[in-house]
Amino acid sequence: MKITFKFLALLMISMTYLSCGEDKSGNTQNEDGSVEMVLKVTYDGLPLVLSQDYVYPDGRAMFFSRFSFYMSELTLRTEDATASSDEVSYLRLGEAHTNASGAEEGLRFNLDGVKSADYVNVSFGIGVPAAQNSMAPSDFLSSNDLSLGEHWPGWNSYIFCKVEGRIDFDDDGVPETDFALHLGADEAFVNIELDRNFKVDDNQTTELIIPIELKNLFVNNGDIYDIESNPKIHSLSQQAQILELANNLNTCF
Repeated sequence: MKITFKFLALLMISMTYLSCGEDKSGNTQNEDGSVEMVLKVTYDGLPLVLSQDYVYPDGRAMFFSRFSFYMSELTLRTEDATASSDEVSYLRLGEAHTNASGAEEGLRFNLDGVKSADYVNVSFGIGVPAAQNSMAPSDFLSSNDLSLGEHWPGWNSYIFCKVEGRIDFDDDGVPETDFALHLGADEAFVNIELDRNFKVDDNQTTELIIPIELKNLFVNNGDIYDIESNPKIHSLSQQAQILELANNLNTCF
């Protein structure tokens, strides 16, 4: 399933490059293609579908109702050049994972104006860079995703990532307890760096698939996040849990 969101216009901008092409008349010109980024979320290797039952790493039944995050500092690299965007976009990944067919398709959005070249790396941040994170939604135009209500004044921070659902704490096999894991504050900003070899050709669209294994959010090197003690993160006093999950989030990619 292909979905169009308002934030696509923010990512579909011209990139800044270190080099450009030259036409036969001697005039410099950009040789542009596009990249269709595809974010596919799985849980334990299976496509993630909201409200479908899964198993927490400790064996408890669970399901997900929401997965969303801010993407920022999106950068594409060749061996000798860099293309980057300074936009921040809010990605509601769950909206592409409401059923099995949507989960197979993943969340898709286009990057236009990408210089034709052989790329070797893609990187991005999950969260809002510090300079913008110190601001408030009222500081941005309504067309900007940072004008959304994903900001908590008590934290003086945007909520970088939300993972929500229900889990079974009474061991009857039925998820009955809400969990809401919210990550925010500058220290929770996550840098994702991925080696990917892909080619962009002039006037062509290249598909770039980014898998996300959400089970890794809850377990890292055998250490399982204690979700029963902290099923909801709504306070900066839970910074230890925020940073644990932020570190785990890095391993999801």
